[in-house]
Amino acid sequence: MSFDLSFSEDFFTGEYGQQRPCSILEAAERLTLEERRQLAKDLALWRFPRGEGGKDSVIWPTCECFARDIVELAREINACDQLSSPVTVYLDEEGWVGLDVFDSASREDER
Repeated sequence: MSFDLSFSEDFFTGEYGQQRPCSILEAAERLTLEERRQLAKDLALWRFPRGEGGKDSVIWPTCECFARDIVELAREINACDQLSSPVTVYLDEEGWVGLDVFDSASREDER
């Protein structure tokens, strides 16, 4: 079961400096280059399996706009696994590819 992303703008592009990512943008920016490459590869397999879509539909792991592209993709897909922390934000329609976003008030972050 999935849920719509009915969260504030902070969930998409807000809060930094926590031990765990508290926004989709921060989660994407914290990925290592290898993790970015794997995410882009997974998205290519699940989102565009037969080469569908133009150049604008490809996520480039080394591009400066990578994290912003991930945020826009998350807005487009508009689905997550649950409404409590951590929330896995889906980046494909089937829910195979996603990023985890944590609640900024979580006790885990205070440790």
